Amino acid sequence: AAPELELKFHLGPGAREALEAGLFPPDRARVAQLHAVYFDTPDHGLRERGFSLRVRRSGDTHIQTLKHRAGGALFQRDEWE
Repeated sequence: AAPELELKFHLGPGAREALEAGLFPPDRARVAQLHAVYFDTPDHGLRERGFSLRVRRSGDTHIQTLKHRAGGALFQRDEWE
């Protein structure tokens, strides 16, 4: 299992522009359209046990991912693709 740690940031005025200028220049940006479908049992057995099952499509590529809450943390999960 590979642990996944999700980070979320609240950026103040001017932060986006500063990031684009230094770390993420717009001329190197790439746009991708993703389609994700989540699955569970009729009685939500996966969710009740802390799992989520997703199939994501990007172009002709499909990736199936199983995630499990690690230690009960909201944004920390084990993940298998």
